[in-house]
Amino acid sequence: MKKLLFVISDLKIGGGERSLVNLLNLFDFGKYQVDLLLFKREGILIKQIPKEVNIIQTPRTLWYAFNRADINSFKHFDTVFAVIVRLFGTGVTRAIFRNNINQSKQYRWHWFYKYVIKKMESSYEAVVAYMNNESMYYIAEKITCKNKIAWIHSDYNSLKYDRWVDKQYFGNFKYIVSISDECVNVLKENFPEFINKFICIPNLTASSVIKRMALEYEPLEYDKSKCIILSVGRLAPEKGYDLGIAAAKILLEKGYQFKWYIVGAGQLEKELNTLVHRNKLGDVVQFLGAKINPYPYIQHCDIFLQPSRCEGKSVVIDEAKILAKPIVVTRYRTIVDQIIDGEEGIIAELTIESIADCLGMMMNNTILRANLSGTLAQREYGNSENIKMHYSLM
Repeated sequence: MKKLLFVISDLKIGGGERSLVNLLNLFDFGKYQVDLLLFKREGILIKQIPKEVNIIQTPRTLWYAFNRADINSFKHFDTVFAVIVRLFGTGVTRAIFRNNINQSKQYRWHWFYKYVIKKMESSYEAVVAYMNNESMYYIAEKITCKNKIAWIHSDYNSLKYDRWVDKQYFGNFKYIVSISDECVNVLKENFPEFINKFICIPNLTASSVIKRMALEYEPLEYDKSKCIILSVGRLAPEKGYDLGIAAAKILLEKGYQFKWYIVGAGQLEKELNTLVHRNKLGDVVQFLGAKINPYPYIQHCDIFLQPSRCEGKSVVIDEAKILAKPIVVTRYRTIVDQIIDGEEGIIAELTIESIADCLGMMMNNTILRANLSGTLAQREYGNSENIKMHYSLM
């Protein structure tokens, strides 16, 4: 039986995190012993980790580099030092890279954490960093294993990382996986010296599971007297909710009757709520928070909206396709890998006016919505058989 380790920061709601949960729920535990290392034991998706997966204890210097100090942190010199470095390193790098949180984390590791966090003993056949950035750096430097695999879930250019830092670590990996052909092409453009390491494996989605979970309950929040628009995703800048709010204001001023519900949580929650009320959209836009099972919300909406500025290959778009919902999505670089415009959804330009126009067209045209849903319902978008591609790396 092969022994594997997956490493990820936490299991809060997000595309990469849900992708890992989907993968682990499809694993053959008769052939693989799977351990999971979390930097933080946070996130409602922890509840969906299969019982066969062993969530191992986080090594103490790693734990206190990413979690707040407590009474136990003062029992050992190395953990006291980790706490001090976390506070100092975070403060310094955030001050220097105040407009780029990803580069802040990169240099916090490269300048500080790599010297404080201790190495971890390993007897694994393969070790997988399922998210880029710090989990990748940890595996590269702190775990000994011949088969190290890194996952990058987004368009690398959109993440605005410092290429020089990642170049120091990519050489430690046997494979670097991304989730669409376009995302892999972006990596090859940025790191031609590692071109043979990059491969594409799409996120796994099990259509039968999604369809079953979509029937578990009916959302009580929905106002069925109006057109129901839904978005699902982290409340983060790249998700473009500010663009959607501005588009909603245009539609309301034109007299459209609709409610836009947003499932998700994140760093912009307070800012986006302020923006909604400043634009007097409190009766139109409603934030529902994170949901461990968002599929009933997708099942019962009229239009699924994704106004993102950038994505890798969106997990939730695939889920909306499986549930045959009419989709409006913006034209970020990698969308061509996921939506056929006019056939599987409507692609808006990445402007407020275009988002409003496409939503308005979708609300006005019930025949268009029915045709899009009919096309999606006839196709199979689940790809659980691709688990074999994962096994081939291990």
